Amino acid sequence: APRRPGQLWHRVRLTARRRLWAGRPARIDARYRARAADGRLRWDHPGLAAMATARAARRPGDEALEVARGALAGRFTLLGETREFGLPVPWDRPDLLEALLWKTHLHEAAWSFDLARAARETGEARYREAFFALARHYVESQPIGKPGFQSVAWNERVVASRLMHWAAAGAWLGLRAGDPDADWLGREIVRHALFLRDNLA
Repeated sequence: APRRPGQLWHRVRLTARRRLWAGRPARIDARYRARAADGRLRWDHPGLAAMATARAARRPGDEALEVARGALAGRFTLLGETREFGLPVPWDRPDLLEALLWKTHLHEAAWSFDLARAARETGEARYREAFFALARHYVESQPIGKPGFQSVAWNERVVASRLMHWAAAGAWLGLRAGDPDADWLGREIVRHALFLRDNLA
């Protein structure tokens, strides 16, 4: 269907804004962090718990555990292809430009829920620690406004997917307000939601 004039204007405005942002990424990223600073999630919300439960039912636990074990070492299998990165993960490794769909799935962070599930089902703290270490490293290495940010890391679909994976992971871990990790993740999810609200095409 053809786009309405209002839709076309909105897309032009977003394109111009993103070009402007690319020239001052630190300021733009800081602005979104400041807006999300007071953000809080209700980790005990029944809807969030239901989403996480549905996510856990999608595949057997042994498959999820294998993904989690790989993530501990910086190894990810997506779309039937395994890539060994090591730690810290080079999220923008140059060869991924030739595997853009694979890179997109990596940045969506579905592996997050597998780490949370492994932490809960094995009782091993290393999986929880790995989830937060990977998530924090990702956030620091992928600021809003970074050159090329809109193509993968802050593409609207990727942001929405990552937000859902991180929210489900937090719920499955049983996070609660007052835990520094929970509060940090809650702010990041709020930041993602603010970005989506401002930038949906």
